[in-house]
Amino acid sequence: MGTESGYSVNGFANIAMGLSAGSAVSGNVNVGIGTYAGRLSTGDVNLALGYGAGLSTTGNFNSAVGYYAGVRIRGNSNAVFGESAGYALGGNRNVAIGYDSGNYHWGESNIAIGESAQSFQAQAITNNVIAVGKSSRVLSDNGIAIGTGATTTGVGNVAIGNGASVGFT
Repeated sequence: MGTESGYSVNGFANIAMGLSAGSAVSGNVNVGIGTYAGRLSTGDVNLALGYGAGLSTTGNFNSAVGYYAGVRIRGNSNAVFGESAGYALGGNRNVAIGYDSGNYHWGESNIAIGESAQSFQAQAITNNVIAVGKSSRVLSDNGIAIGTGATTTGVGNVAIGNGASVGFT
């Protein structure tokens, strides 16, 4: 429903609502609701809700909710919620919640909660990390950063508190 929604789809049981939503999709059981939601995507069982959500996503079992959330996701079983959350997110089983969280982040089993949490200007790769708080970042595997601006740079490090920083071990 909507101009060009569901246009040029290769697959079955897809739902598209909104201008150009779910158009040029290759896959099955995908949902795109909102202008451009889920457009140019490849994969199965993906959900895109919001203007531009899930645009140009490749993978299966991904959920993107919010204005331009989940644009260019590459991977499976990722969930992003919030305006611009999960832009160019790659890998599997990642969660990004909050405005601009989880951007340009690649890896496996990561959690980012808060404005710009675990977001980068260029591709960064980490696995099994948790970043909670505005602009919190974990730069090595298996780390945790909790608090506004909290940062860890060593494998397995934990930083707790606003502005807390823990270096290499």
